[in-house]
Amino acid sequence: MDEWGDAEDDEVLFESDELNSQYIIDDKDPEVNIVDDDLPVLPLRGLVVYPMSWFPLPVGQRRSIRLVEDSVPSNRMIVLVASKDEQIEEPGPEYIHEIGTAAQIHRVLKTPDGTMRLVIQGLERVRVVEYIQEEPYLRARIEVIPEVMEDGLELEGVVRAVQELFRHLIDLEPHMPEELAIMALNVEDARQLAYLVASSMRLGFDDMQALLEMDNVYEKLMRLTQLMKKEIEVLELGRKIQSEAAGEMERMQR
Repeated sequence: MDEWGDAEDDEVLFESDELNSQYIIDDKDPEVNIVDDDLPVLPLRGLVVYPMSWFPLPVGQRRSIRLVEDSVPSNRMIVLVASKDEQIEEPGPEYIHEIGTAAQIHRVLKTPDGTMRLVIQGLERVRVVEYIQEEPYLRARIEVIPEVMEDGLELEGVVRAVQELFRHLIDLEPHMPEELAIMALNVEDARQLAYLVASSMRLGFDDMQALLEMDNVYEKLMRLTQLMKKEIEVLELGRKIQSEAAGEMERMQR
């Protein structure tokens, strides 16, 4: 997860004791998180946050800042749901996707211009059942959506394929740290692997949301293999073109 460096004038309003656990891959089977069925909703523009993942999140709108201020003193749980149209600054319920992620706030940083920077942890995939409040910010009744994960040779095979492709992708992508490949190899839970890979890749919004909405973990991983193969092909072609161009420049300079 990328992080911002704190500026001298930034003020840390809150940090949880669990903040540093974002760097730890637990070898135990992940537990289902207990999520309240009534939570504030923070719409996201052009971004999807996944369960079992950590994200830096900028917050600038007045209603979003109010939501954070009200949430931190309680259980710090919110629902992150992507807007259907990122051009709308303050989308209402009709412009927000039905499926999102329940998350917990672990850090709040206030900047001199009044905006906030959060570090949040995605917990569980949820569906918005009904909006019960629109002012001063959105609030909804939600339900956790369990994912289907059937153990077997097929799942084991696609897990290994995803790990190998992810390693290859990291070798080609300079912005992706080597530690990600190690983390992926150490993940024993297929759902956690799917979300680790998805949150690390540069995906289009439609692909990000579609992956979140897929109920079957095997299907998520299969879709990720397709997306990674395509990205690897593009990156390898780019390297080939750069190499050929560099060779041509050398010949011209002789």
